[in-house]
Amino acid sequence: MKNGNAYAASRSGATIGTSQINSAFSGSFTSKTLRNSNCKVARPLSRSNVVVTKACGVLAVFDYAQGSEVPSSCSESLVRSLCDRMGSRGPDGQGYGYGKSKNWHWALGHQRLSIMDPTPAGDQPFVKPDVSVAANGEIYNFRDLYSTLPEPVETQSDSDSEVLMHLYRAFGTDFVSKLDGMFAFVLVDQANGSFLAARDPCGIKPLYLGRSRSNGSEVGKLMFASELKCLVDVCEEIEEFPAGTFYTPETGYVKYYKPSFLDDDFQHDPAVTASDIRAELELAVVKRMMSDVEYGMFLSGGIDSCIVGTLMRPHVPEHTRLPSFTVGMKDSPDITAAREIAKVLRWDHHERQFTADEACAIIDKVIYHLETYNAELIRSSIPNYFLAEFASKQVKMCLTGEGSDELFGGYVYFADAPDESSFQGELNRIYGALGNVNLKRADRMTMAHGLEARVPFLDVRFTAKAMSLDPKLKTIGEGKYNREKAYLRNMFKGEIPEEILWRQ
Repeated sequence: MKNGNAYAASRSGATIGTSQINSAFSGSFTSKTLRNSNCKVARPLSRSNVVVTKACGVLAVFDYAQGSEVPSSCSESLVRSLCDRMGSRGPDGQGYGYGKSKNWHWALGHQRLSIMDPTPAGDQPFVKPDVSVAANGEIYNFRDLYSTLPEPVETQSDSDSEVLMHLYRAFGTDFVSKLDGMFAFVLVDQANGSFLAARDPCGIKPLYLGRSRSNGSEVGKLMFASELKCLVDVCEEIEEFPAGTFYTPETGYVKYYKPSFLDDDFQHDPAVTASDIRAELELAVVKRMMSDVEYGMFLSGGIDSCIVGTLMRPHVPEHTRLPSFTVGMKDSPDITAAREIAKVLRWDHHERQFTADEACAIIDKVIYHLETYNAELIRSSIPNYFLAEFASKQVKMCLTGEGSDELFGGYVYFADAPDESSFQGELNRIYGALGNVNLKRADRMTMAHGLEARVPFLDVRFTAKAMSLDPKLKTIGEGKYNREKAYLRNMFKGEIPEEILWRQ
């Protein structure tokens, strides 16, 4: 512990690679003591002669060891080396914070992707005498949330993550359900000897919890991390942190996201129209265009990404560059269709073509980042890996069309649903599994290259609206114009070329 009970340090520009997974950072720091606190912040003097990657991830340690000495599990060298294991998620900067409460020692580590407030003021973790936090993802309504506070607060940054501390001070854990975004964070309540971890409603951002006992007792340590590889040899038990859930040591897991459309007795809303659905989706798209850096679009040539691109276009000034990216093998239908829609939408379009040999050569890398041996998920992740690698050379963030199939029954097998109730039940099931399938692929492949993927179809408000539709409006019939997602396609007649609008 340095100069009090809380310490924070950040660094920029670590060279990251799998062969350097346990490398520690050494360098010179310049420090300043925050006024009226025992918190020290340290920042690097220089970023010169360093390879920089960009991404985002969190690590937290809570060690119940007694005594005043910093336990090895909370040491800066260990926390930084564990963060380096997910170094492909970053950093624009790597941060470290430490403190001791009445119950445990704690440490926070953070790999930063600078999208909102890319200045040093937004470096994490945010460490204060009473509350500290490390967060991954984006809180889209963070500015609106400040207006819900009982009194104005002084902020140190324009980062969307800083609001978490202010909300917690005002509302305790009740604020989690007010967050609109994709996130995983750990917040330390040093003043009261507690902490709070939370994950977004759909599981867009990953989070894992690890436990270790001490001499066979229940008292040991808890750890949280954005990727499994940070916990594998330092925790005895590891579990996925459930989506739509928060955790405190007093309550354990608490489910805060309980959408009514998952209830067995849910009644669909006949008053919802196609215009309502489209308007809500457009709001979701615009919300995800919030950025302080240049961004782009994954344009697959399929209907979902074409819809997102169509809704983005009117909200960008005429002469502003809008880069789109697609990937595929030479002369593939995806490459051709994406090229055509990019011309219609006036996107600055870029293509990455790959060969079968290239695909086979990166399987080991895909598995390393994906953290699964699921063959189907690995296969589908290979193009995403190339796409993210390609796009990351130009932008830090891309919007994608993920999530539409789970809301509108976009898979061909939905044609086999025996009735509307079964159709809706299958939608509910695959929606609940997104965090371990499509969203896992999207997060891990983009974060392997320091790129953030945003998914407007999985906006909480839009999801509720789409799931309120009577499933008979989504069922699949005979013929081209009754195929999967016909309800969604019909909203964009005349805007998306016919051959793409009804492409399977």
